[in-house]
Amino acid sequence: MTREERQLTWFVAATALTFAVEAALYVPEVFRDVPATAPYAINSTAKDVLFFALTAVAASDIRRWSRLIGFVILGHVVIITLLVLAIATGHGDFVFPPPRWLADLIPALDPTESARAWIWLGLCVAATGSLIWLYHRALKARYQLSYLWPIEHDTLSAVADATLDEPRMKPAEIASAIDTYWAKLDIGYKTRLRLALWLVLLLPLRWLRPPLTFISRDMRRDLIENKMLRAVETRSGLGPLRRTAQSAIRFAMQLVYIGYYDDPRSYPDTGYERFSDRKEDRGDRTPHRPPRPGPTG
Repeated sequence: MTREERQLTWFVAATALTFAVEAALYVPEVFRDVPATAPYAINSTAKDVLFFALTAVAASDIRRWSRLIGFVILGHVVIITLLVLAIATGHGDFVFPPPRWLADLIPALDPTESARAWIWLGLCVAATGSLIWLYHRALKARYQLSYLWPIEHDTLSAVADATLDEPRMKPAEIASAIDTYWAKLDIGYKTRLRLALWLVLLLPLRWLRPPLTFISRDMRRDLIENKMLRAVETRSGLGPLRRTAQSAIRFAMQLVYIGYYDDPRSYPDTGYERFSDRKEDRGDRTPHRPPRPGPTG
């Protein structure tokens, strides 16, 4: 495990402990006979218990369960978005947080109603931003990425897994080969690669399916063959996105083929042999030129 992954593990474990404490602090609020705050306390307890479970499992084996962190991040992005909207529309005066019984016990923990939303927003942004940054660093270190983002690497890996039958290298290795290839290119339109991969990742939402990396291989393959490619060929189901989707899907598949068939481990599948390894080319490689005609007298 890399240093970045260990740092992420410790942060996620600390976050899990924080959620456990928050859930415990809200439980007494349920039994204070305060109708205005009891429903909020119940929902907050349930939310924190769920986040605790996700982060605790992720911290137990960060490589196996790291995707659970994405759900925690998603939940907090929703919280941040709603807080921003509440403040922007003048609805930022909150009774909660913190738990009222704790605020009554320690008045210093009870800010004004107008400040509660800002403090909540600041803490949430700081914690979520730190989690995203550490998660991103850990995945880049794990895959040794130079150009692609981890989610883009996973998208290419998912396409490779769905389109290749019994490849001689892991799909993640194919995606890593593409990352190395694109990192060395000095061209102006490299950002199109990112846009294409993001479109391929999110296009399954059009058919009410999860993003491409979150579904099984069989479902992913069926989706690519019978939904994404067919919709492009029949010019139905995608509307104005058809041409863009067509380019993105084909581009992603071409990248997979480049990453796979450029690797020597794939040569036995195609019968390809490098020029330098061909037996007939090991002899004298001096070009044979026809003799020049002699002078005529």
